[in-house]
Amino acid sequence: MPSTAALLTEGRDARLTLDSADGRNAYLCRPQPDDALLRFGSSTATEISAEMFAAAEQIRAGMVAKLAKQGRAALCADTEAAICAALRSIWQLDAQVAITLIDSGTACHRVVVTHLLAERVPGALQLLMVDAAETGRGVPAALMPDTAPYAGRVQCSEIAIRDAAGVPLAADAIDAAVVAQTELALQRGASVLLVLVDQSKSGMAAPSLDCALALRRRDPARVHLLLDGCQSRFSAATLRGYLAQGVMVAVTGSKFFAAPSFSGALLLPDGAAIAAPPVTLGLLLRWQLALQVMQAFAACDAQALYDLVHMAGEQLRCVVQPSPYLELLPTTPIARSAVLSSDELAWDQLPTIFPLRLRLPSRGAATGSDGLGDLDLYADMESCLAIYRQLQLCDGERVQLGRPIAAGRRRDGTVIGGLRCALSAPLLCAAVGEPQRLLDPLMRVLARLESAVRAQDAA
Repeated sequence: MPSTAALLTEGRDARLTLDSADGRNAYLCRPQPDDALLRFGSSTATEISAEMFAAAEQIRAGMVAKLAKQGRAALCADTEAAICAALRSIWQLDAQVAITLIDSGTACHRVVVTHLLAERVPGALQLLMVDAAETGRGVPAALMPDTAPYAGRVQCSEIAIRDAAGVPLAADAIDAAVVAQTELALQRGASVLLVLVDQSKSGMAAPSLDCALALRRRDPARVHLLLDGCQSRFSAATLRGYLAQGVMVAVTGSKFFAAPSFSGALLLPDGAAIAAPPVTLGLLLRWQLALQVMQAFAACDAQALYDLVHMAGEQLRCVVQPSPYLELLPTTPIARSAVLSSDELAWDQLPTIFPLRLRLPSRGAATGSDGLGDLDLYADMESCLAIYRQLQLCDGERVQLGRPIAAGRRRDGTVIGGLRCALSAPLLCAAVGEPQRLLDPLMRVLARLESAVRAQDAA
């Protein structure tokens, strides 16, 4: 049995590989705990805490004992079945929903594409997905099979959800673009896999579920729906709502629930068997860590969670709004009416990802009538990445934020960057009934970020 640290980074994805120089993966995370870290980067990844590492050691010890009795294959099969049963219980899923554990969200997408090509799509398949800048740069390439018998059968189109200034496009405009692309694909005889996202890297949800369901009703045999729910920033009721509408759902335990990367799962509402790579011991360990967080989060009072998420959002806005160095990237409200039958307020109707653009006032703004001149004030992707790394790798108390995302484009084509401050289930669980346990570190994170931007602006 590999060590706990080795299991935490075991998998088929290169992003898990540790750099030989500093022992960190592509997300700057190490498989050892760091007590001097403020963990607000769950929109990308969360470095393991001392408490979670201790839990991982206990889980590994249990796996070692079982391995000696039953062998690796039986251990993997039994553990996978137990994890799926626990997920079904936590989410209160119907018996016909099939759950398959898969390394990552991207791998979940790839498995769905292969499944459709093998079982349901006799010819060409058109993938329609939200702009990869909002979902994952590697997703389009990962979804394009390059081996027989699937090579050449798949095309991928991305739908913009923000304009050049980083402002969200109107929901009707996004839906209209999706309808147009779907109709073109159907007219040329292709089937369509429409990938919805809830939520994107910047906390957006698009296209609308109403639009997606209407398109499927036009041609149920050729229009297929997959929800990229890999942030897992929705309630069990919302998840059940998607599944009840016949939508396939990809989730992870390593974003909102803050287990180590990678731990994905694919949920199929029709219970269809689906071929997926065999599970690894590392995947099983990471999912068991996620389960502990999910069970604790499910036990939290719903009203207390709503109040806490609302309070954190308000506190963040009060700090950011007057700041000359920080600005919230606009996002659209989270709509749940098409998924939920109840009007009851829930925590997942509030944002838990807060994308921030970094202003550098000393640069001034270019003049012009196209509305893009003010974007010259914002830090570009390279500058954002430098601050992101500085905050996480500095001496003393460190800050982990979400990896930089595209947050607009200057007149000269330079991409504006944005950093993300994200709430996670462990942060919320720890602060239910004691909100300052979340609000105090959140204020320190924003102060550290503002100080870093101020220093770069003065440099």
